[in-house]
Order: sequence, then C-alpha cells, then structure tokens
Amino acid sequence: MMFGMTYLLALIGVFLAGFLALLPPEYQVMIPMIFRVAFFGVGAMIAFFGVFMTHMRAKKTGAEHLIEPGRPGTILWFYVHKDGTVKITPAMREVESALFSPELDAVVHEMKSYRLFDHSVRFVPEGIGHAVDLDMCLYVSLLKNKFGFQTLREAREKGFGKKRQKNVLPQEGIVLGGGGVSEN
Repeated sequence: MMFGMTYLLALIGVFLAGFLALLPPEYQVMIPMIFRVAFFGVGAMIAFFGVFMTHMRAKKTGAEHLIEPGRPGTILWFYVHKDGTVKITPAMREVESALFSPELDAVVHEMKSYRLFDHSVRFVPEGIGHAVDLDMCLYVSLLKNKFGFQTLREAREKGFGKKRQKNVLPQEGIVLGGGGVSEN
C-alpha cells in the first residue's frame, strides 16, 4: 500500500510537471509563463514528496541500510524486540568474536550469520548478551586488569575507604540498594 501510494504520487507529479509540454507549440505560446512554471513546480513537488515518503519510511524502519551496498566490515542486525517489532541497524566487528552496534550501544558475541544479497545479516533477539552500559563495562575491565579488583564493589570499598551497606527500612524490612555508608 505504501509503495503504491508513493509511486502514484510520483507518477502524478511527473505528469503535472510535463503536462504543458504535451500541448502543441502554438498553444504553449498562449499560456502565460507563470502557469507553466506553476504546473512544473507543483508537479515536481508532488513527485518529490512521493519519493520523500518512501525514504522516510525506510529510514524509520532501518530498511535504508538494505538499500545501501554492503561493506565488508559492516554487519546488519535484525534486532527483534520482545514485542515483535524489528529494527534493522548496522553493527561492526570491533574485537575478534564480538559485534558492536553504536546505535543500540550493545555488544553481542558472534552468532550464526546469513547472507542477504551482498549484506552479512544477524538476527539478534532482545536481551541476548547485551551490556547495559558499555562505558561501565570498560571501566570494570580496566579496574580488573590494571589494579586486580574482582568486583566493582571491591574497588569502591578500596577507593572510599569505608564499607558500604544496603539501606533497610526499619518498619517493613525492605532492602533499597547499595546507597548507604556505614559509620563503623
């Protein structure tokens, strides 16, 4: 339906833009220049709007990545959300067996790939090995490799010099998280 509507708009626009050229030359001279320019301008705008609708729809769904030629370092992810929607996004291989998508800020280990024309394609379901905050993962990796900390909590205790404890509401016994600092 969408492609039919955009093709129809483009066809109507081209017809309007070239309509006055179909008239015999002796009638074209009788038509004022303002009408000729107006017909051409309106027809060109309608044709442009039809192509623009197709482009914006492809951009919204990520399908414009399928139109571009495939590149050797780029892998297309068909990222399948839990509600069933699919987003097409490019990813790149940064390290040996992991792919990184800057648009989703996520890393996924290499999986089975498929070929779609000249594109390498991966189907990635939501929640498969993604890092919530890649900057924090790099920070923890740096702390582990450089200073030998095993957990982020251990690095915080060493850096702050105080042992952190979880907040507990006395009335209901609900644990809130690791925000409190003990005075001991």
